[in-house]
Amino acid sequence: METFFEKLTADEDMSDAQVNQAKRVFSEQGIRFKQLMKTGDLAITDAELEEDGIKERGLRKAILSVIRSNLG
Repeated sequence: METFFEKLTADEDMSDAQVNQAKRVFSEQGIRFKQLMKTGDLAITDAELEEDGIKERGLRKAILSVIRSNLG
């Protein structure tokens, strides 16, 4: 999962605070790396991220971008 969070920082320019928010929400919701990286359709949606507690649109978009980059 750390590689995922590193990509949020390096590839998407997310701050440490934003990455820590994602870590906290993923931990609280029991979201694991393997679940995020399932092939095919996105394993999680923008609406689900918001519902789970990622309120900042830019962070949700960055999370989805990192997931998409690992699908191809």
